[in-house]
Amino acid sequence: MKRLNSHLLVFGAIVACVAIFVTDIHVELGVATPVGYIALIWLAYTAGSARGVWATAGASASLTFVGMFLSPAGGEFWKALANRGLAFLAIGVTTSLCLRALRLIAEYSERAHLAEELATRAAQSREIEARRTRAMSSIMQDLRAERENLQREILERELVENERVRLAAIVESSDDAIIGKNLVGIVTSWNAGAESLYGYTKEEMIGQPISRIIPDDRSDEIHRILDEVRRGVSVDSLETVRLCKDGTRRMVSLTVSPILNSQGNTVGASAIARDISERKRAEEELRESAEFTRKILDSLVCFAGVCTPDGTLIQANQLGLTAR
Repeated sequence: MKRLNSHLLVFGAIVACVAIFVTDIHVELGVATPVGYIALIWLAYTAGSARGVWATAGASASLTFVGMFLSPAGGEFWKALANRGLAFLAIGVTTSLCLRALRLIAEYSERAHLAEELATRAAQSREIEARRTRAMSSIMQDLRAERENLQREILERELVENERVRLAAIVESSDDAIIGKNLVGIVTSWNAGAESLYGYTKEEMIGQPISRIIPDDRSDEIHRILDEVRRGVSVDSLETVRLCKDGTRRMVSLTVSPILNSQGNTVGASAIARDISERKRAEEELRESAEFTRKILDSLVCFAGVCTPDGTLIQANQLGLTAR
């Protein structure tokens, strides 16, 4: 539609230009008919085409010049020349003003387009900055959460490590022999109490089979104990015999418990051994003393016994029991 209007405008301008020229060559030279070309120049200006203004102005000036020779003479010649000069001046001034106006309009349009483009870029920049801000905020939140998780994990590890150190110190300072071993009977830990009880140092026992301190006549005992541990069952207060480095045998009270990992699976066994040799020796001596006392009492030919403060008889010789 715009192209059609432009074509109609050009066609109208050509018709008008021809009409003005025809009129000019049929009237006297002194009549300022070419001033009508100014309207055509303005018409080209309204079309917004600088090329059209130049073309119309050139055609108008040319036709005005040609018409000066084709128009019939009339009136004073210098007035006719003045009218033609004014016509040329009007065409020139009008053309200059129209071109100036078109340049201003073009500059304004360019500035408006530039301002619009700058506004668009500014909006895009703000959007990009907003996205960057949101992204940075999200990243900072993730970093803060990660830092908090890391701090929590470090704290938990420190607590676990402190607890491990505390337990290790307790184990190491214990008078009881505390031994760790895996499920195939290889020693994994050996405290000072174990060194004192069995005579082996930590370096001598870690990585060695626990059977090293088990007498040959009790070789099956470790297998039974480890079978119980694999099932998650503890062995409590087992009185048994163990071998020391110097070959002596020690009576010990043994408690064996499963060692569990973080998933709750049994990965080893912890054994606590307490030397009960002195207690067993004292019990044996007490038993022998009681047996010796019994024999003495039974050898007497008169009554002999032991009573409590309230007169209750708690022990008597065989003669006394028979007499009763």
